[in-house]
Amino acid sequence: MVNIVLSFDDGRHDNYEAYKNILNPLNIPATFNITAGYVLNDIEKNDMPGPHKPMSIEEVAEMNESSICEIAGHGYTHDNTIKSLIKGVEWQRENLGYDFVGIASPHSEYDLKKLEEDIRCPLEYGLAIFGGKWKSRIICVLAVNEKLRYSQLRKEMYNITNH
Repeated sequence: MVNIVLSFDDGRHDNYEAYKNILNPLNIPATFNITAGYVLNDIEKNDMPGPHKPMSIEEVAEMNESSICEIAGHGYTHDNTIKSLIKGVEWQRENLGYDFVGIASPHSEYDLKKLEEDIRCPLEYGLAIFGGKWKSRIICVLAVNEKLRYSQLRKEMYNITNH
């Protein structure tokens, strides 16, 4: 016996057609790696994964309900940045009701350990972006305020620079 794993990237409409016309009638399972901003038509043309038409949100939801489909994240903008990967995962959690979302990130600069650390601890990720000298002040401000947007944090820390 030979085992084969089928994986379809990006959330293209022709992937949905393969599911609807071939995989579903033959009960063949597959994983569909969805680029959230692509199916939402919420990314710039140059960030599109290709010239193909994307799936609709309804098609993704239909496949999500199927017992033969696994829906995984493929970022929000298909650029393999940690920000895009996390935003894509968040969209899937909110709209598809997942507690955990797998991801596919080929040619990424991230290894699994780094990605897990960044997803598990957004504070560490944020502190890594700011650099060393402001970390203690950022922690103190966030300890008092819990959640702040970047602009709000800047107002709380009025005398910091971006360098």
